[in-house]
Amino acid sequence: QLAGVSELNLADSTFNARELEELGFRNTRVFPLVLDFDRLAIAPDRQVIRRFGDDQVNILFVGRCVPNKKLEDALRAFYYFNRFVEPKSRFIHVGSFAGTERYYYLLLALARELDMTKIHFAGSVPQSELNAFYRCSSIFLCMSEHEGFCIPVIESMFHELPVLAYSAAAVPETMDGAGILFRQKNYEELAEMMGLLARDRKLRAAIVRAQQERIARYRNRDLAGELKALFGQSISKG
Repeated sequence: QLAGVSELNLADSTFNARELEELGFRNTRVFPLVLDFDRLAIAPDRQVIRRFGDDQVNILFVGRCVPNKKLEDALRAFYYFNRFVEPKSRFIHVGSFAGTERYYYLLLALARELDMTKIHFAGSVPQSELNAFYRCSSIFLCMSEHEGFCIPVIESMFHELPVLAYSAAAVPETMDGAGILFRQKNYEELAEMMGLLARDRKLRAAIVRAQQERIARYRNRDLAGELKALFGQSISKG
């Protein structure tokens, strides 16, 4: 219904821009989400650090508890990692499940079915606790099948947390050549890869270094200038 109404249409990724164009939108441009890096630098919560900064290898995912995030796939990958690769490990999910309680309870049922006890659903948390979870974790695992941008990928890179993500929707675009992408959800192979990321210091350092370069490219863009230019083009056409 909105197609054709506005002079300028901004999407936060090429993936989203194409979806808009398929719906009939014209003059569609890409303008990335603006991330407040000052919030990511807030001191991490000490209680979370004390509780989760132990000898466990923490596998983290941040995002709303909704079906498109495919948390059930993340739990299955973690099952193989915990059972066959690293018994001293824990899966942590941070994100609201308000309005999707049925999906949340299905995830709890799956964890019980797989006899997994090292699962922690933190729910929605303040920024200091979120920063602490990033700080305490070893790997960011994303199995989501639909992301328009995926800010937690950038946040993980900021916190020097290696990203292992399913290559779907806008995730490859957001990662921009950094981290590790996979195209098949082979849980056994993913478990082995998580083991390498957790143990191989050289591999981990190489991944983190490439991710820091991606962060630099993201931060060095003149977003204010780009936005003014986009508005200026629209105004001049008018």
